[in-house]
Amino acid sequence: MPDSTVLCLRDQLRNSTVKVIEISPPPVQTELHDYMGADKGRALGMPIDKFTQAAYDGLVSGSDQIVIGAVGSAETFNDVVEKRRTLFQNLAKMMRGER
Repeated sequence: MPDSTVLCLRDQLRNSTVKVIEISPPPVQTELHDYMGADKGRALGMPIDKFTQAAYDGLVSGSDQIVIGAVGSAETFNDVVEKRRTLFQNLAKMMRGER
């Protein structure tokens, strides 16, 4: 879900050529979890190739919010994300004196 840093960066860079893309990953099967033991740690999360493909597909789609492996349905999660983004954008416009 977009955090305040990402939302603020997008707003501050809205008139530039910079596009802020946020990728929200799930736990991914990498050596990051090896402290749990290689067998147990490497079995935790989404396989790296599946994650990489999902991230690539999101980037190719042009989306600036790529959520991979959301809790609950993707539709519900994305609805919450869009509502939060709309609220932030309205607040930012108000603070800039726009309407």
